[in-house]
This record gives sequence, structure tokens and C-alpha cells, in this order.
Amino acid sequence: MEKEAIERLKKRNDRIIRAILRKAGAVCPDSIALVGIAGSFCSGDIHEGSDLDLCIVTTDGGGAKISSCFILDGIGHDIHCTPWRSLEAMAEYSHPHVAKLLDLDIVYRRGDEDLERYMALRSKLRERLDSPFSVEDARHLTAQFESALREYAETMLIDDAPGCKYASARMLVFVEYVVYLANKAYMKRGIRRVPEELEAMKALPGNFLRDYRGLIAAVSCDDIKSCATLLMSATRKFATALTDGVAVRKEPMRLGVRGTYEEIYSNWRNKMRLAARERDPHLALATMSSCQEFYDWIAVEYSVERIRLFDGFRIDDLHGAAERFNCAMEEYRRLYGMVGETVKSYAGIDAFEKDYLQSV
Repeated sequence: MEKEAIERLKKRNDRIIRAILRKAGAVCPDSIALVGIAGSFCSGDIHEGSDLDLCIVTTDGGGAKISSCFILDGIGHDIHCTPWRSLEAMAEYSHPHVAKLLDLDIVYRRGDEDLERYMALRSKLRERLDSPFSVEDARHLTAQFESALREYAETMLIDDAPGCKYASARMLVFVEYVVYLANKAYMKRGIRRVPEELEAMKALPGNFLRDYRGLIAAVSCDDIKSCATLLMSATRKFATALTDGVAVRKEPMRLGVRGTYEEIYSNWRNKMRLAARERDPHLALATMSSCQEFYDWIAVEYSVERIRLFDGFRIDDLHGAAERFNCAMEEYRRLYGMVGETVKSYAGIDAFEKDYLQSV
């Protein structure tokens, strides 16, 4: 843009800000803690249609009195207020829309305490961004990936191209969030520049840029679903590798695993035997799935190899499935031996009573 045009827009911005402060002084004099210029007029990425993006930090609900959406000289503007709690949430870095806490040209502050509070939150966020990828980062990344996964399911279930495209667009946003969080980065220059920022990142899922661009360009339902599947498959592997890399797993200890083998025996062993005997595929599948979930939880909690019940499982061979289930139980039982734990098993009720009541 020409310098004169930029100066003209900046003068417009100054008048808008002065009007906001004047109205705040009249209708909610104690509500506005801080006002800053964000967006393109802070980053310098200005174009003819750039609106004024403000961060108006409020201390109470009085800021609603100055909120407004309007069109000025063909350019839309929205004046909304941001409570402190929103900035505090940004400092936790659960999503990449945190530019208002990092890139803000502050033009008004009620007092030094408000500025200090804002700068403390900024420092907290910068520390998060500058620190290595952590368990907390993994938790936030997983939440964004799960949101992408829900939108992927919607994409695959829709049969009309417009609806499919819309669902895939929502999926794409959450995939972008995953990549930003994985790189400890944030959206610096708004949505328009997201593809450029992603291209410059070091850590990306396999073939990410190809599949990312492919999904954006896809037109038909089949093409959208194909590109979405490729992108989600690669993103899943990418996210799993990152989160597994920072997972904190405890060494198995006697007290930690005590009773878990007996719990497997109680909850699922006889159900699996019954499923095989009565040729009940649903009972077999539900039992295997539920027990696998338990084994997965153990593998997340403790530094042990994950038991894979479904390896070799066939729904048309339930006796073989029951045998696989028993073998997995014995595999898990070896964990007891590793930590010096013994299985509580009694030949009769007398033996149980004697052992169970001995501490009474």
C-alpha cells in the first residue's frame, strides 16, 4: 500500500480509539483496564480492507456498553471487549490464537498495575513457547487432534459435496492447531497467512503440505474424503509420536499393579469363555475391546509393553480368540513376577476367610 493510504487508515484508527475511550469514560469509567492495537496494524501486514483489531481488556461486564459492530467507508469493524480471564486462558497456550497477548501495541492503560498484570501474562506465555514440548503441551495438542478427529468423522459421513467441504474445512482448522502447538508457535499474522506460517515450520506430519493443499483444493466428495484421510492418518502418527515422547510412565511397583490380574480374571475371562462356548460374536468383541482398553491404560500408566489382544483375533474363530485372551492374561501375569506380587487365588471359602479376615 502507498504510504499516504496507510497514514489515512491510521488516522481513522486514532479517531475510533479516541471515540471508544470517550464513551468508556462516560458509560463505564472503571471498566477499561487496557487498550492495544493488534492484527495487521500491529504486524504491518496492512491492505486496503484492513479493519482496526483492538484488544480492549475489561475488569467487569461494563465493557459491553461500548461494544459495537459497524461498517465504515466500506470496511467492517467490530469493537468487542476481552476480560482478564480470556488473557489468562491464552497464557496457558491451549491453542495458537494468542497474538493479542504477544503482539500488541498498547495505546492506553488505566494504571501501572494493569500494565504489569498484562506483561506478567505475556511473560508466562513466552516461557511456555520457549520451553521444550511438555506433558501439558501434549494434553492440549491431543485435545485439538480429537476435535479434528470428530470433524473427520463428519466429513466421512456426509454425501453431498458442500456439506463434506464444510466439515473438512472445520477439520482442517484443528489440524492446523495441532501443527502450531507441535512447533510451539502461534498465528502471528492472521488466517490469511496461516499456510505461509505452516510451510516455514520444522516439524510437520509426513507429506503434510501435499495433503494440506490437496484438501483445500479438493472439490468432489470422493476427493475431499481421500485427502482428509491422508492428512488425518499422517497427523495421527505425528501427534502420537510427539505425545508418546513426553509421556511420563511409572515403573511398575507392587502396590501399583496389585489386584489388576485378578480384576481381568473377574471382569472378562469368564465372559470370553462364555462367548466362545455359545458362539456369541458380540459378547466376544465387546469383551476383547473392554479388556484391551484396560491393557492400554496400564501401558499408559506404567513403563511396560502394551499387550495387543487383537493381534491374530478373528471373529469367525471364537475358540481361538478365547485362547488368545488366555495367553494375553498369562503374558500380563508375568508383570506380577517382575514386581514380586502374587495372584490371590483360593481353593475354597475357608482359605479365603482365613486370609481375608486375618487383619481384623
